[in-house]
Amino acid sequence: MNPRLRPLAVAAAALLAAGCVRRPNTAPGPARATTAAETAIYRLVAESVYVATTGRSVGVVSAPLDTACLAQPCRPLMTRWGLDPLWWAGGDTVAAVAERRDLLARLGDRPTLAGVPAGQRLLQSVAPDSAAAVAAHPDTANWTAFKEAHGGASGFVWFSPIGFSARGDRALVFVDWQCGPACGHTVTVSLDARADGGWRIADMLLLTSRERPLGAAPPAP
Repeated sequence: MNPRLRPLAVAAAALLAAGCVRRPNTAPGPARATTAAETAIYRLVAESVYVATTGRSVGVVSAPLDTACLAQPCRPLMTRWGLDPLWWAGGDTVAAVAERRDLLARLGDRPTLAGVPAGQRLLQSVAPDSAAAVAAHPDTANWTAFKEAHGGASGFVWFSPIGFSARGDRALVFVDWQCGPACGHTVTVSLDARADGGWRIADMLLLTSRERPLGAAPPAP
């Protein structure tokens, strides 16, 4: 190898090993039940962020988000899900890279989230087809029908799989919140494990917002 090229080759290998350059595995795997840690994280985010702010029940889509992009132009998934910068690193980029690498490795994972609302009074399961139909045509009529069919739920959260640090004490999840024709957002949430075995939200990054700008006309029904 040309000696001048060796440092570049070493640097490229280091980036690949660190998970900074990788092709996400999006091939769908078999459905499986969520683990106790995953269930706790999904419930925490749904209840402490969305139930707490709306004061009403919230739907949890029973299958994880697809990685497909319907918008044009389509930004890379790493950008869409807020994984480009290590904003959640807190000075420990080794753990942050591990979380990101684990989340990307789980993109083909298919945890069944139908059990997440079990026993939770203000959470309810939403079928992916029902959520997708509203997301494809988020007009007033479709949202009214959705909320009537789901007991007046304020909206639904659609989660990605969860990426964990190597020690399992940090986690990262992407969330798509939809609540009306001009209501909703996407965020990435960073969590830390607590000493008592639970989880806490450490940080959140707002990526997109569907809220109508002040003074803008409402969407056509």
